[in-house]
Amino acid sequence: MSKPPVDPRDRTYHVQPTWRGLLVAYGMMAAIIAAVALLSYPVLGTVVAVSLGVVSVAGRRGLELYRCLQTCGGFAVDLGDSVQICVTKPSTTC
Repeated sequence: MSKPPVDPRDRTYHVQPTWRGLLVAYGMMAAIIAAVALLSYPVLGTVVAVSLGVVSVAGRRGLELYRCLQTCGGFAVDLGDSVQICVTKPSTTC
């Protein structure tokens, strides 16, 4: 059976939103709000950007130390010339 030709005025809409589409939409809203805030308060924007950088670096370093503790069983940190802090996993044997 033949179908009638497609009318160009008929549009197909996405009925079910996807998770990716929702994340992009919320990300765009957050980016617009952040851009307006950064333009309105440049000092606050600088403080926030630096804070995010510090948290990112500290998080990565903490993850490295956690992996080292899991793999090697411990690590040592030198504080100056005379102080050394050793962190080890507690032994499981009694």
